[in-house]
Amino acid sequence: MGKKSGEFAKIIGVTLEQVSRWENGHNLPEVSADKLIRIYYCLLSGNRELRTKVDKHIEPWLAALPGDSPLNCIRAKLHRDTWTAAPCPA
Repeated sequence: MGKKSGEFAKIIGVTLEQVSRWENGHNLPEVSADKLIRIYYCLLSGNRELRTKVDKHIEPWLAALPGDSPLNCIRAKLHRDTWTAAPCPA
């Protein structure tokens, strides 16, 4: 994806050492990290077919989240190695 290991580690919220262990086959990512990596790849790969397939699964999931009105999207951001998520403004 064109990212250095340290930058990638920061983006997904793990240490550089953890990414190194994944790359060297010493252990596998946790299920949640694996899902995040796959979504991140999907969003940045530029593969329209892959993006279309993922969007079909994300939209019903967003609509099923509790709240007064259905969400069209969620905006996530990384700040000081911590992810936060919030609904996109209407």
